[in-house]
Amino acid sequence: MDIKAAIFGWNGVLIDSPATAIVEYCAARLGTTPAILTPALNRHLPSFQDGSVDERQFWSNVLLAGRIRGTIPSGSLWSEAFRVSYEERPTMFGLVQTLHNNGYSTALLSNTEPPAVDFWKERNYPGFDQLIFSCEAGLVKPQSVIYELALERLGIEAGEAAFVDDKVLCVRGAERVGIKGIVYSSEEQVRRDLIEVGINIS
Repeated sequence: MDIKAAIFGWNGVLIDSPATAIVEYCAARLGTTPAILTPALNRHLPSFQDGSVDERQFWSNVLLAGRIRGTIPSGSLWSEAFRVSYEERPTMFGLVQTLHNNGYSTALLSNTEPPAVDFWKERNYPGFDQLIFSCEAGLVKPQSVIYELALERLGIEAGEAAFVDDKVLCVRGAERVGIKGIVYSSEEQVRRDLIEVGINIS
């Protein structure tokens, strides 16, 4: 079955992973340390990413879980931290555009938060046929149903798609539904792997 579509993660694929920088920024703003903040963030981030809590409730949960003596930030601390931490990989965005120009359907599939979605929409990146954000879909990788949603929106079968992500767990989730998975380690490796599955990247 020929590949008709390429699906990409965002953080750690199209951009440098912002996770460490976000934690450091938020810890400084909340008057705590990354070591204290990280476990609390990891515990409550999934509910922020699947849209089940808003940002104010998210920070309330984080402060309580971390026993952090701070106040819930006004405005969007997550937006501040994400914007400060954001580093594009321009040639990866260029690769997506090349695939799109070559006739492949393209999609973004990201576990991400509403402030980050707002930032993406401000950038209005070209070359993507579908955008699937976890906080809008109410689903997260590696749940099978979020990959199935991406396939449905692209109008293709699982065997007609390749998925690129930097997290092995998320790639394995895609493979479980029949999508060809590629774990990102470098742009050069991704290009090679896309060629190996039959995608024209020239």
